[in-house]
Amino acid sequence: MPDCERNTVTFASSRIWHRSAWALFMAAGLILSSCGKSSPPASTPKEAAGSFVKAFQDGDMSALHVLCAGNDAEFAMLGHMVEANKAMLRLEAVVNKKFGDQAKSDCQVSSFSETMAKLFETAEFKIDGDNATVVAKEKDSSGDTLKFRKEGGRWKLDIASLGPLAEQEKAYVAMTKFFNATSDKIEAGKYNTAHEVFLDIQQDSMGGP
Repeated sequence: MPDCERNTVTFASSRIWHRSAWALFMAAGLILSSCGKSSPPASTPKEAAGSFVKAFQDGDMSALHVLCAGNDAEFAMLGHMVEANKAMLRLEAVVNKKFGDQAKSDCQVSSFSETMAKLFETAEFKIDGDNATVVAKEKDSSGDTLKFRKEGGRWKLDIASLGPLAEQEKAYVAMTKFFNATSDKIEAGKYNTAHEVFLDIQQDSMGGP
């Protein structure tokens, strides 16, 4: 049976997918809760981070606008991130439904938001006045940092700290397209095993045909 660690599809796999996008998520690790029209909790950087990830996972752009600081272009990039995560969540569900226990060893899929939530559990929040830096402690982290800033008594993710917009936007659009196409192929019966799915993802992420 293939090595389980090598067959885990997650943004924590620094050799898989575009390095800029993966590095961003390694530094991030975020999650958040949107309660109707009320503002999600963000009284501390860590609370804001937790709220961000939940909103990110839920695809709640209204909540993300409350929890983040950025310009129109930066929020557009964030929207592409959200769509990529939705596609990853769909792939995770489709792989597990199709292959069951086999997926756990041959092609374990973990969405961006799920992995981010785990990273935030051990992240260090360094506060300096109205600014805060999040440093992921996982040994697989790229070493990049995510930043928050305090505005009107609430902490917000500084979208600019996520990195170059143009490069990452292209990466997220490509991820969304590939993840959804892979889910479609699984549902159409194009794969016989979960390992075949993993190999297809690995080949594409490394620039294969």
